[in-house]
Amino acid sequence: MATLSDFSAILFDVDMTLTTSQREVSPNTQAALSGLATKGIKLGVCTGRTYVSLVKPILPYFPDQSLHIVAGGSQIITKEGEVKWQQLLAEQIVREIVALADETGEMYYLANNQQGYGNQTFIETYQNLHSLIPPLRLINELKDWQIPAIVCVNVSQAFLEKLQQRQDITLKTSVSTGNFVSLDITPKGVTKEIGVREWCRLQEVEPHQVIGVGDSDNDIEFLKAVGYAVAMGNSTDQIRSVAHKTIGETDNDGLAVYLDGLVKGASV
Repeated sequence: MATLSDFSAILFDVDMTLTTSQREVSPNTQAALSGLATKGIKLGVCTGRTYVSLVKPILPYFPDQSLHIVAGGSQIITKEGEVKWQQLLAEQIVREIVALADETGEMYYLANNQQGYGNQTFIETYQNLHSLIPPLRLINELKDWQIPAIVCVNVSQAFLEKLQQRQDITLKTSVSTGNFVSLDITPKGVTKEIGVREWCRLQEVEPHQVIGVGDSDNDIEFLKAVGYAVAMGNSTDQIRSVAHKTIGETDNDGLAVYLDGLVKGASV
């Protein structure tokens, strides 16, 4: 029966896994993360979120030397935002997708490691969703168009069909907090699985030594890439089908209870 001592690291999805439906890391989860860190377990997030949406609400609860997989697997960054590995969307691709999104009236968001940008509709609707620091700016203020990912919200069928015809991007969908459907656009072939492989290389651990925790369908590749997959109680059926174990729901502190048990010697 495997226990925490059989593993070297734990990676967490963020929304509705590490955080509650109120987009907060509960005090019990904060304490559990601290307990894992004292055990020498390497911790990190594996999320579709960009770095700027993690700085204030998430990363303070992780060890100083932690590394994090962000932007759907396109970047690996330190807690302070230093990029350790990345694959970026080419400027031309970003410009073409933004132009198409404007044409079909989509809401979209993208970011570098200092600033988030969106169109007017997205900013008006979702500005306060993820405690972005600093606040979002309009897309026309963006100077460097090489970015790790584009996030579009509740997209139209026409826009989705146009994107599906492209051979130079990867598309992933998930239902996020606020009950909107997020379409994450990353470079061709880049998923959370790629991020996990690079994260393990940088951390000098093997994927089978990693526990992964997630809830949404865009965590499928991530959970299949690690040694032990854990589904939240609020997970989709597809996530439950690939997980080794299902724990309690995030709003019932399911993650904190599970992690506290690991620290105290319970089986994974």
